[in-house]
Amino acid sequence: MAKGDATLASLGTFKTHYGFKIKPFTVTCDAAYKTGGYAVDLSNRGVDTIWCVTVLTESEQHGYDLRYDATAKTLKAYYADYNAVADGDLIEVADAATLSSGATFDIRVLLMGSGK
Repeated sequence: MAKGDATLASLGTFKTHYGFKIKPFTVTCDAAYKTGGYAVDLSNRGVDTIWCVTVLTESEQHGYDLRYDATAKTLKAYYADYNAVADGDLIEVADAATLSSGATFDIRVLLMGSGK
């Protein structure tokens, strides 16, 4: 399962809220999606335990739902299957699908964790 190219940039320092450390990042992805998602490893980013990764931006992804897979360390794109008969509610976007009108696009994610 190939993974698409992505770069990760921090958008500031961690803020502590109710005991959790919260930090925003920008992920820059290739517009051409690869099955398996974009390789985005958020481990070793200032927390011992990742509790939640929330995708904040819905800029130019043509209506696709972007979600972080902590086990695979990828950001995956899905679309809705409204008949939901064979595939389930959400299906991963096909290989080589275009998620943006440009060569790359940015996604904002919010990392929430604890430790360190």
